[in-house]
Amino acid sequence: MKNFKIEKGDFVEILKAYQDEGDDELIWVAIDSEEKGRVTVMPINSSLTIKPTYVMNVEWLKVKKRENG
Repeated sequence: MKNFKIEKGDFVEILKAYQDEGDDELIWVAIDSEEKGRVTVMPINSSLTIKPTYVMNVEWLKVKKRENG
């Protein structure tokens, strides 16, 4: 069990078991802080003009890098 919360600005990775095709090619960032076991994420390197956002269960994610370090 994790001992920290995902915070706004954290770079995250979607765990393989929960990925759709192509998810591993995108850079995902949390656009809000974790609340009630969920967090909103967005792919920042998507070619779409309007970037999609997804509310995901935090158990489906792992933090790759914190914005401040």
